Amino acid sequence: MMRKYINILWISLLLFTSTACREKIDIHLDSSYTRLVVNATFTNDTLAHTVVLTQTLDYYEPSTTNLYVSGASVYITDGEQIYYLSEDSLHIGYYRTQPKVCGQVGKTYTLHISNVDIDKNGIMETYTATDVMPAITDKLDSIRGVYGIGMPPFYMMNKNLGWNILLYASDPPSKEYYVFILSINGHPYNDALVQYKRMPDDFTQGLYINGLALFFIEDSKNMTLKVGDTIGFEARSITAGYNQYIDDVQNAVSSSTPIFGSTPANVRGNISNGAIGYFAVYSTRRASTILKTNTQN
Repeated sequence: MMRKYINILWISLLLFTSTACREKIDIHLDSSYTRLVVNATFTNDTLAHTVVLTQTLDYYEPSTTNLYVSGASVYITDGEQIYYLSEDSLHIGYYRTQPKVCGQVGKTYTLHISNVDIDKNGIMETYTATDVMPAITDKLDSIRGVYGIGMPPFYMMNKNLGWNILLYASDPPSKEYYVFILSINGHPYNDALVQYKRMPDDFTQGLYINGLALFFIEDSKNMTLKVGDTIGFEARSITAGYNQYIDDVQNAVSSSTPIFGSTPANVRGNISNGAIGYFAVYSTRRASTILKTNTQN
């Protein structure tokens, strides 16, 4: 799907160029076969986990409705327990586990999807994906907001004012990749895949993280934090494969001018049988803070 998005951008730029030059250019677009798109996560949170199934749309398809895939059989297993997912009666294509289901660090989980006929040939297809739940710190002490200019190591060149969000936690000695998510007064700040803040722990393995600046929220007309605001923080420990998938998606989206840039690489998911997307298994820890006196650093 991301590839189609990039192709459409490319075509739009070509059409714009041809109009400006007043030269007729005929472009033939091949039809693309329909593929399953999977958005699935499984974590150590105790909740109803969700798998969303949709399908790709051909460029010339006259309708954009009914993209969600209904009637599938979906379950997640660690080889011992099986967690069956039921389709949400109010949201077609959304499949959920029972409440209070959770994963365990170190276990490998496999997603099974069957009873779908994406290519409409009368033969039911099966899709699988496997991921392991990586370790995460047992000691995420706190986060803290400090007002002033951007703090190192990430924002030392930024001289504008705003809030630095600092992390205090122990990093396990094993190699991990992290995604950091913020919320402001209960509203998501960077929860979209293309906005994920990521960091490998190459320089912090086995160490205590004593006030590392992970976010700098600059004062602006669109957003100005104030004393008394609540900042929620979530650290997600993800696998190297999922980290690569996020990197591929972010690079593909950032290639907004493909005529003048390199050809974007395919986004590499972990779903079998030619499907698009990722089954992401990760562990998570949370913290929160209330912004206090905005004394400049």
